[in-house]
Amino acid sequence: MKESGVEWIGEIPAHWEVKRVKDIFQEESKNGYPDEPLLVASQNRGVILKSEYEKRTMTVQKNFHLLKLVEKGNYVISLRSFEGGIEIAHHRGIISSAYTVLSPLYSGGTGFYKNLFKSKKFISLLTTCTTGIREGQNISYPQLRRQFLPFPDSTERKLIADYLDEKTSKIEQIIEKINRQIEKLAELRKTLINDVVTGQIKVV
Repeated sequence: MKESGVEWIGEIPAHWEVKRVKDIFQEESKNGYPDEPLLVASQNRGVILKSEYEKRTMTVQKNFHLLKLVEKGNYVISLRSFEGGIEIAHHRGIISSAYTVLSPLYSGGTGFYKNLFKSKKFISLLTTCTTGIREGQNISYPQLRRQFLPFPDSTERKLIADYLDEKTSKIEQIIEKINRQIEKLAELRKTLINDVVTGQIKVV
């Protein structure tokens, strides 16, 4: 291990580098694609199709040509990213021009940053890169682009991303199973109370 020289990162493996955000990602600002599907930035599911998003959101009715193009694998910095991290895009589409769109400058293992951007340490860093008080705080990309990120080589980035995807997928499956069990127990509790207070079950 060695000191990274970056306070929020701390120690890193001796063979890793650190690079500024602007040297790992390129800001994109392409518009003029009105026929692309609308996207939504979700803190739980990443950037997904608006048609797949269960919550009701405001729908743009005009000026679709002004919205920013997002490619699959890009990252989107939403106005409130400091609350939950930066989102990866799972689809190609268009999104609000108020958002910052980043494309990786390096191929291979970009999923490493999908996980890094959801880490507690990184989200803490985001809180130092905000702007605005009266109208609410938003991420300042000019500040964020100067910050440093850990930079393993592409092979290690992919290994880390694959490992985390496998482990987190198993954890999510366990959580889903437990939640289903909780729902069943909650329903059993309601049924028990109803049956007892209506005399269908005799208590001696």
